Amino acid sequence: MRKRHLIAAGAAVLTTAVAGVIIAAGSSAAAPPVGDLGTLSVSKDKGLDIEAPSYTTSAPCTADSDGYDLRVFGPGKWETGLVGTTVTDVGFSSTDPFPVTQTLTFKDIAVDNSTTITAGVYTVMVSCKDQLADVTKGTFTRNFYFTDATHWQLKDPAEPTTTTTATTTTTTTTTTVEPTTTTTTVEPTTTTTVEPTTTTVEPTTTTVEPTTTTTTVDPTTTTVEPTTTTTTVEPTTTTTTVEPTTTTTTTTTTVEPTTTTTTTTVEPTTTTTTSSTTTTTTPGEIPLLGKLTSSKQAGLDTDAPIYTTSAGCPDTADNYRADLFGPGAFENGRELVSLSDAGISFTAPFTAQQSNTFLDIAKDANLTAMPVGDYTIVLSCHIGVEDESVGIFTLDIKFTDAKNWKVITGGQTSTTTAPTSTTSGTATTSTTAGTTTSGTTTTDATTTTTTTPAASGNGDSDDDSGLASTGASIGLSVLVGSVLIGAGAFAVVAARRRRAVGTSSDS
Repeated sequence: MRKRHLIAAGAAVLTTAVAGVIIAAGSSAAAPPVGDLGTLSVSKDKGLDIEAPSYTTSAPCTADSDGYDLRVFGPGKWETGLVGTTVTDVGFSSTDPFPVTQTLTFKDIAVDNSTTITAGVYTVMVSCKDQLADVTKGTFTRNFYFTDATHWQLKDPAEPTTTTTATTTTTTTTTTVEPTTTTTTVEPTTTTTVEPTTTTVEPTTTTVEPTTTTTTVDPTTTTVEPTTTTTTVEPTTTTTTVEPTTTTTTTTTTVEPTTTTTTTTVEPTTTTTTSSTTTTTTPGEIPLLGKLTSSKQAGLDTDAPIYTTSAGCPDTADNYRADLFGPGAFENGRELVSLSDAGISFTAPFTAQQSNTFLDIAKDANLTAMPVGDYTIVLSCHIGVEDESVGIFTLDIKFTDAKNWKVITGGQTSTTTAPTSTTSGTATTSTTAGTTTSGTTTTDATTTTTTTPAASGNGDSDDDSGLASTGASIGLSVLVGSVLIGAGAFAVVAARRRRAVGTSSDS
């Protein structure tokens, strides 16, 4: 019976060992690559599969390289290294550590290569490249650990989470009672002996167990709705009435008969008033969401830094861009970061890589160098379909000369207001005074007196038109009204002219 039990136990042990070998063989994977130039620091300690972190190399690339690419290694199809950033020279340096942006998220890399993400060790490798020869000159690496299909972290989950040092205090007390012997002699003699008594105190061990408390704070998102203010300037109507000109002729007859014909002609007076109608609309200000920080505090015009926001974009946005505002050709802004959704976050700060160097941006503006002065970098969170900005982050920098720039410590508080649209129309008022002609037969001398009343109006102008100078704008209705008033005044002058001519003929 005992023999059969031993045989069965041996078979079970053999089966377990074989199964272990099979499992170990099935789970083996290629060892992750190790960089021969150094390591990578990462912009976050943990994140999601829909994110694309940014990195910084621990050293420069080799002098015989002129670009870099980024690949991700891992289990399954990831063993060959899947492309996260194609070969580029943006931010590249062979003299200093430099920033690297992963242009695709982990999930996008998996989808592009028809694979999935599983829990395990993944390695991001940045390779220094000779672009012409397509040769790798050296590498930087960093391990990632996906704990499931969507969550990753930099810390190896297999490492101990908590290290606890327990303090043990042991106290040993030994009490020894010396034996006492008392002898009493009585007839007969009796001796009584007391045995020694020993008391031992056992050591006491106290172990304090570690206590771990985890507090999770849910993110809070506050969205400030834009406020739109519309200011409308009402048109002001100015009416000018020109009174007709009256001419009075006095005739004096002397002894010698002399016939004198006096003709007085009043040239028509034309007054033209032109004013503009201006409508000004001021939309609401774009909310300032926070500040930007730069991967460098100072540098050269050949730099293309990485910028980090102080918070996430509003969840209504789906992409972002950045522009550089400053003196001269930069007054209306120049593109700094092209419209993109790479790495965008709605719950946490995220990074954006400058698309070109400052010098390249200046050349795109037909300049040979960056103008000296203060600049503001504005990163806008965009709704792509509507091409609308829903919030901005800013950073102030200064070019102290054509090549050197630095971050302005503390910055300036900038308020960005959307462009103001102005529409101008033109209204014209014309007033024409008629002509009065008088013919008179007189003897000897003729005295002619002409009185022209001043045109009425409420302006302070010193010109002959008598029009008001109100500075206000008038609309189309004022233009029509002015034309009608001018026509009425002309009719009155014409009627008086006919009466004046008739009276002269009767004389």
